[in-house]
Amino acid sequence: MDEITVIIPVYNAARYLKQCIKSIINQDYKGIKIVAVNDASTDNSLDVLYELSKRYNGKKGKFIEVINLQKNGGVDNARFVALERLNTPYVMFVDSDDYLPKGSVSTL
Repeated sequence: MDEITVIIPVYNAARYLKQCIKSIINQDYKGIKIVAVNDASTDNSLDVLYELSKRYNGKKGKFIEVINLQKNGGVDNARFVALERLNTPYVMFVDSDDYLPKGSVSTL
């Protein structure tokens, strides 16, 4: 099974992050790595990301990496930062205020 990296650019999305990340963690596809890029959020998005990373890392075959940018560069910059660290053959982008219905990753 090929691994897939799901990149999530995050800017002031604390109220959506739990639903977003849980929807990825609960996918039936096992080889998922999540890279969440905090783009200098001014709310508690970074704290939420660290909490979720600690809670879910390694569970259900999923791994979460948190990248914290000190200066806001926008969604494209956040995606490029994550792409530079990519070590899987496939990538998927999910916005921080979205969620994936079950089976989305395996269908794609």
